[in-house]
Amino acid sequence: MSNYSFPVLDFNSKSESMQTIKIYAQLLSEIKRHFTPPQKYKDEQTLQIYAKGYTTSTIPVIAGGKVETLDLNLNFLEHQLKIFCGKARLSVDLQNKSIMSFNNELCLLLNGLSVNCHFISSKFSNNRQLYYNPSVILDYWKVINQVYFIMLHFKSGILNETSCIYFDPEKLSLGLLLFTGKIIDGKESKNWLDSQENISIEFSTGNEIYCDPFFSVSCNSENENTFYLSYEEFRNKENPNLYIINFFNSKLPQTIKRI
Repeated sequence: MSNYSFPVLDFNSKSESMQTIKIYAQLLSEIKRHFTPPQKYKDEQTLQIYAKGYTTSTIPVIAGGKVETLDLNLNFLEHQLKIFCGKARLSVDLQNKSIMSFNNELCLLLNGLSVNCHFISSKFSNNRQLYYNPSVILDYWKVINQVYFIMLHFKSGILNETSCIYFDPEKLSLGLLLFTGKIIDGKESKNWLDSQENISIEFSTGNEIYCDPFFSVSCNSENENTFYLSYEEFRNKENPNLYIINFFNSKLPQTIKRI
């Protein structure tokens, strides 16, 4: 695995662009959730990583009286939302938008493809102007892309796991769930995700408690700790990707002994 360098990131000063990404991703998540049946790992709510940003992946929709596939991609290299539906190839600029104008433009294009958007919630009708700085977004995407490949190497190359690495629009984080095969005592077995003991590895760009980016390793069993690795701690290391891998390896046995 190649060694990566990580840019300096001051997420406090760049939080407005991060919030814009969060709003765009939440809108795509809502569209995906409406058309996708409930999935075991809540895949109907999360986005995936692709070469240029985040994607809903293929969504089956009824358009013009027939089944079509819809893909919505947040492209951070071209700073556009790419819309693929059947043979249609459309786009919406990510810059200089309000929440309402972005939502209206997307819905207008989807309605033109006979994909009904009547279900989209009122929170996307806010006329507040969104701040989107392309240089900030490119730095953000560089970090996310690098973190993704480190997590991919860890789960496939080291653990031989097949679990999907997902993007959570609500938490603005990359995540990986690892299941131990144990049922948690006292949990409702019908609630598959909560009743199965699992380890969560996440990379967050910051939240209300921790403003700066960080990795975390946690388990959903009772009395389990959450371990954190700050962005600045690994960014300045000579080999940051190896430092991150070693953090994962060192915390997993402390989180759960059965991995």
